[in-house]
Amino acid sequence: MSPAVVFDQGLGEILVIRTADHILDRAVLASFEFALDQLGVSLILLLAHLGCGTVRAAVQSHAHPAGIREVPGNLRHLVETIWPAIEVIQDQPGDMVENTLREHAWCIARQLDRGEPFLASFVSRQKTMVAVGYYDLCSGRFELLTK
Repeated sequence: MSPAVVFDQGLGEILVIRTADHILDRAVLASFEFALDQLGVSLILLLAHLGCGTVRAAVQSHAHPAGIREVPGNLRHLVETIWPAIEVIQDQPGDMVENTLREHAWCIARQLDRGEPFLASFVSRQKTMVAVGYYDLCSGRFELLTK
């Protein structure tokens, strides 16, 4: 589902930067920097969603005896970036995929507002806020996550 539809926004009212499970590469970071510096964006919302296939693949490979070697091709890169979140939540009760999904989104949010100097400067000057949301694809329900 398009974020513009989820938030009832028209064409050009929000800037959407999509990657499989919030992977931060140079193109994504440059897109964020452009949005902040040139467009005056004041909110970065990392939108996780129910049943994310990338997170499911990461959790499955983490539990597999062959580990990361069982993940084919370039999907391995995505899965590897999610494994740190699995390490954090692996002893928590509840659904491992959903717990990983939420923790990974928070890991990326922390990277953006503390670890990336250009973005962190906008956050520290209170020009931009980084938030994490969760979208249930089945019900259409959006939830702003807090930690």
